[in-house]
Amino acid sequence: MILAHSLNQTFKARAIILAIGKSGNFNRLNIPGENLDKVSNRLIDPNIYKKKRLLIVGGGDSAVEASISCAQAESDVSLSFRTQRLSKPKKENLDKLKILEENKKINLIPSSNVKEIRENEVEFK
Repeated sequence: MILAHSLNQTFKARAIILAIGKSGNFNRLNIPGENLDKVSNRLIDPNIYKKKRLLIVGGGDSAVEASISCAQAESDVSLSFRTQRLSKPKKENLDKLKILEENKKINLIPSSNVKEIRENEVEFK
């Protein structure tokens, strides 16, 4: 179990997905721990994470689509992004995300920056 700490909350997760770039051309956070086995830069099959707690990091379509797919696969999803509001994703993705958030299927963590990923916790700036 990983504990992720933001300024206001603590989250528990079994895995972390860094969805911070275009498919096949992902960005790196360049932080300690991003090379741990539990961290992935690609979402191949959301069913792998069924019934697991996930922290997905990113503010674009890749992150939002990964969050939606994992939530629909019955994962407990928290989506961390640096800005106060998501503006890059397509409107239809934002609409789906809003519905999932309203139904408590996805927890949004705006204005959050991952500082370090450890074996059992994530630290935010």
